[in-house]
Amino acid sequence: DLRQSLEVAIAAKHSALRGSVPLSLPLEDRSLSLHPVDYRWLGGDQSGRPQTLDEAAGNA
Repeated sequence: DLRQSLEVAIAAKHSALRGSVPLSLPLEDRSLSLHPVDYRWLGGDQSGRPQTLDEAAGNA
């Protein structure tokens, strides 16, 4: 289930930000979020080649 996977990823990030403290699931604070850095959000990858609109839409 993608919702649960996202919740685990959010918990891992916030645990690391707090010095690797354990967080229990399901998360009590439902306002926590996870966003990529702007470069990744806009389609960039480690190769340095930006993603085209067609690739982002799954048409590539």
